[in-house]
Amino acid sequence: MRPQRLRRRLWDKVRLAIYRQLSHSSQIARLAMHIRRAATLQVRHRLVDSMEAEENGEVWLIEMLGPRIEIAFDVGANIGSWSDIVLQRCTHLRSLHCYEPSETAANTIQARTENNTHVHLVRAAVSDQEGTALFFEEAGASQTSSLVRHGASSTIQRTVPVITVDGEMHRQCIDHLDILKIDVEGYDLHVLRGAREALKRQAISVVQFEYNLPWMYAGSTLQAAAVFLAECNYELLLLNRTGLCRCDISRLGELFSYLNFVAIPQSELSLLPTDINPDPLWS
Repeated sequence: MRPQRLRRRLWDKVRLAIYRQLSHSSQIARLAMHIRRAATLQVRHRLVDSMEAEENGEVWLIEMLGPRIEIAFDVGANIGSWSDIVLQRCTHLRSLHCYEPSETAANTIQARTENNTHVHLVRAAVSDQEGTALFFEEAGASQTSSLVRHGASSTIQRTVPVITVDGEMHRQCIDHLDILKIDVEGYDLHVLRGAREALKRQAISVVQFEYNLPWMYAGSTLQAAAVFLAECNYELLLLNRTGLCRCDISRLGELFSYLNFVAIPQSELSLLPTDINPDPLWS
C-alpha cells in the first residue's frame, strides 16, 4: 500500500475514534447541533437572500424568457401573483393555465382574470397520479396550503380533484410547453414525476420549482429531483438574484430551506440568451 494512502487510512481511523469519544458528551453533541443549524442557515443565505419575486430571480427569469413564452402552466397558482408577472411581461403569450385547489385562492384568480381570454383556471391539485386527495387548506388563501400537512393545526381538510401535467397536456392538446412553474408546498417532486412523459421527450422548455421545508414532510429530496431530471436529460440550475447558477446538489445536501431551481433541457442550454454563472459555492 502506498504511504500516502496508508496515512489517509490511519488518519480516518483516528478521526473516527475522536468523533466517537466526543459523542459521549451531551454538551458537545448539543453544540454540534447548533453549529449544524447555523451552518445550514449560512449556506441558505449565501444561495438566496430574498423570497420576493423581484429580488430572487423569478421576475428576471420571466423577463429573459418573455419573448419565447407562448404557453405556460402555473401549478400552485395561489392568488395568481406569478401569473400576473407572466401576463405583464410575456408579449407573445397565447395561453396561461392556472392550477389551484384552494377555493379562496382560485376565486381570487377568477375575479382578477375573468375578462382575460388567455387565462384558463383549473380548480385542481397537481401530482404524479390522477384521482382525488385530501387537501390541507389554510385560511386566507395562505401560500402554505398543500396536499401534505405541514403547517397550522387549524387547516381545513377537503377532498379535491388531482391531475397530472402529462394528463393536462393531452387533454388540452398541448404538444409543447414553454414554461412549467411549480410551487405546491412540498409536492413539487410529485408534480415533476407527473410530467415524466413530457420531460422525456423534451416537450417542456423550462421548469421552475420551489424547494423548501415541506419537501421533508412529503418524503421528497432535492437529490431525488436532480437524479430524476438528469434521467430526462435536463440540467438543474439554481435561480437567485444573480441569475442562473450551476450548483453541486450532491455536495449541497438537503437544506430543506427556501430555494428556487430551474431545469432546462441540455440540448437547449446553448440557446439561452444569458450566461450561466459558475457554481456559487464551489467555483
